[in-house]
Order: sequence, then C-alpha cells, then structure tokens
Amino acid sequence: MNKNFFIQLLIAAAVMLAVAFALLKSLDLYSRHGSHVTVPHVVDMTSAEAAAKLDDEGLDVIVTDSLYAEGKKPGVVLEQNPTGGAEVKKGRKVYLLISTGTPPMVEVPDLRDLSLREANALLETKGLKLGSVGKRPGPGAVLDMKYKGKILTPKTKLQKGSAVDVVIGTGAGEGLVPVPDLSGMTRNEVINMLSAMNLGVGFEKFENVRDSSRAKVTRQYPLPSDAPSINIGEVIDVWYAQ
Repeated sequence: MNKNFFIQLLIAAAVMLAVAFALLKSLDLYSRHGSHVTVPHVVDMTSAEAAAKLDDEGLDVIVTDSLYAEGKKPGVVLEQNPTGGAEVKKGRKVYLLISTGTPPMVEVPDLRDLSLREANALLETKGLKLGSVGKRPGPGAVLDMKYKGKILTPKTKLQKGSAVDVVIGTGAGEGLVPVPDLSGMTRNEVINMLSAMNLGVGFEKFENVRDSSRAKVTRQYPLPSDAPSINIGEVIDVWYAQ
C-alpha cells in the first residue's frame, strides 16, 4: 500500500513538472512573440527599396558610407549588417553600405621603361586599365603614356577604371642617323623631333623648374652631331631648366 502510494506520488510530481515546464515555455514564446524579426536580404536592392523593406519589419536604417563598385549602379546596397536571415529585436539598426556612381581619382604611375606586362600589372594595382598599344621605333619598352590622345605625365589623376594607352618601342633598328641639337626646345618639341627621326627620349631631368611646359633643354647626351652616329630606335638623355 505504501509502495503504490509513493509510485503514484512520483507520477503526480512528474506530471506537475511537465505541465509547469510546458506552461513556462509557452509563456516565454508568448512574451517573445512579435519582439523578434528576421532581417530581410536587401543587398543589390536600391537604397529606397531596402529602406522600405526594412521599415516594414520594424527595423531602423542607417547608411554608414558609400563606395564606388565597378559594374554596380549608383544607390545600390553593397553590404548590410546584420546580414539577411539574422534574428534580431524589432527596432534594431541595420547598417547599409551604398554604391556611388563617381569613381575616385587615382594617380597614373610612371610606366616609362617598363615592359608591356609590367605596365599592365602596375596599372591594375592602381585600379586603371591598359588601353591601346601603339608602336614606334625605340627601345623595347614603354616610351609614352596617353589618355584620349594626349601625352600623360606620371601622377596625373584619372578616374579609377580609366584606360591608359601606351606607346612601346619596337627595339633598336638598323642604320645610323645624326644626333639632333635639342638645345632651347621644350619637352613637347623634343618628343616631336625625336619621334620624327625614329629616336626616343631617355633620361629626363628638370632642374629648378616650376612649370615643366615652359622648361627648355640645356643639356643632352649624346651631344649633337651632323654625322650619322646614333642607331635608329635609341634614346637621347635630356636636361631642362627654366
């Protein structure tokens, strides 16, 4: 009799514990109902679409920054935090990174005297592209850089993603030509003169120059010579002053 009583008592206690656990669980679920939401996926939506979708879920939107992303339209969500699918409380802030349509400006590196492969690799590290490749007699390396037909100087700023055209030498050719007298010429005049004679510009130094476009040649190597004494495709070093 006592044994059956204790068994029934234990069974009753177990049932009461189970009922109490179920009741607490249901109360917990009830208290959490409506206070948590699933963050929607808004990456690749426009900022307006993303804001509307997040607002529908009772979430606040904070745009933290904008970033240029090649191939992305302006105003598109690039990143979100928390990510889509996360469970958060209503009223939680969702931080968005938005694409901008204006590429940043980057400096053009000095590609002269580099091989075509080296020039291409260096442009890529700066976020620029290799455009058309022209050729002319000269050392087998990059002789000039151009953008939209105009000569580029190193450190000129272009929009990221721009294409830089290069002129590369075909290598030293056969035959000798006179060394022209470059004294008193501007840099553009030097380039045009040497290009017409199938020669290239080698080392260049600007001494106490404020405006390179007005600087003129004060020295050159090799020295001028009326007799044919330099191979087609070779270069002349030039010093400028103002």
